[in-house]
Amino acid sequence: MIYADAVTPRLKYAVRLLLETVLRIPSGITADREEFARYEGPKISYGKEKFAQAFHIIPSGLLSETGLRNFLPVADVVEGMPVLFPAKDADGCFDVFSAAFYLVTRYEEYLAFHPDQHGRFPATESMLYRQGWLGRPLVNEWALWLASKLASVFPDFSFNEPPYQCIPTIDVDSAFAYCHKGFFRNLGGAVRDVFLNRKPGLSERIACLTGKKEDPFYTFEWIHQIHSRFRISARWFFLLGRYGRYDKNISPVHPAMQKIIQDCAANGSVGIHPSYHSFGSEQKMRREKELAESVLRQSVTMSRQHFLRMRFPETFRNLIRIGIREDYSLGYSTHPGFRAGITTPFLFYDLLREETTGLMLYPFAFMDRTFYGPDGKVTEKAAEIAGNIIQSVQRVKGTLIFIFHNETFAGPGKEWRDFYQKILALAINPSNDQASGT
Repeated sequence: MIYADAVTPRLKYAVRLLLETVLRIPSGITADREEFARYEGPKISYGKEKFAQAFHIIPSGLLSETGLRNFLPVADVVEGMPVLFPAKDADGCFDVFSAAFYLVTRYEEYLAFHPDQHGRFPATESMLYRQGWLGRPLVNEWALWLASKLASVFPDFSFNEPPYQCIPTIDVDSAFAYCHKGFFRNLGGAVRDVFLNRKPGLSERIACLTGKKEDPFYTFEWIHQIHSRFRISARWFFLLGRYGRYDKNISPVHPAMQKIIQDCAANGSVGIHPSYHSFGSEQKMRREKELAESVLRQSVTMSRQHFLRMRFPETFRNLIRIGIREDYSLGYSTHPGFRAGITTPFLFYDLLREETTGLMLYPFAFMDRTFYGPDGKVTEKAAEIAGNIIQSVQRVKGTLIFIFHNETFAGPGKEWRDFYQKILALAINPSNDQASGT
């Protein structure tokens, strides 16, 4: 039970996030002193006043506000742990509820920032990056810290650790490199190959189009086999928008594309990958969702933004309006780590409307593009960096989500395929610190 002078929507959200979503502990909040005094279980007093037999947290004031203000919370390291909103003279050394709320709602992304070339919020603008904390799932760490504090104060307090999960996800931006793209797209590609003196590319294009060689981007059967061997299923996100500079998949009405989508649904689950061109347009996003549903003949409720283009809160409001229930966009393409400081799926909170929505956000920790070297190969420290991220999720019993693309596994070399299998081995078998694929 938690006592607060005022029970606000922000406080309700933060309490449920830490206790119910992360720790899976039932929670209650009251502003009634008598009800709080009568309660016999573990208690938290969230206010300036300290109550007897209650764990005391001093509020920063953020959760009693409405609207936005341009500020940065104070950051510190207390008891060896990075914190926001530090506080003295309390059992809790910081306002854990405000800290979690600030990170998870992406408060800083509602404020003015310097966007990258695609209009995105850069990792380097984030507070977690600037503090050097981007690689830590701090909200999960804070939740476990709070649980340990409650256990030390209330001997009867206990909770069941949440189960660790691994969810591989695959984005399909281009199902084929050459095949099924039509005469004019292939003619243009062949002209570029000649003009840029890319003889191997031209030879491969001709071989694929004449049926002498399998299209290099068609790696789906191999991916299904690997997932079957590891006894895990993936979530697939298909780019179904109209052709454009950044949207270059084949048409979803093409039989070859429809077969791939249906096969992936049979081996996992399928969502949409709202196109670059659909950014900011509810109508275009809805059309792409309807295309996916017409192919699958079932409702589609998952989504991930192409190029990870999102704007708070507009993108997520659009997703809600078209019937999306789960979004997998929250992360950075340029940096591994935890954009919202959390590695557990959570409900989206609309800061401008001050309301908890029904849209579940699934944050990812890293993606293949983060580890691309200049030559297209896996960077030297990729395995070490990914391994550290995986271990950090496993330590807090979080949900590990990562992104790969079907075309990543193209080409004659086995490097990316071996890397993916190593990632799966580490992610699925926590005791495997030395894993390799075949």
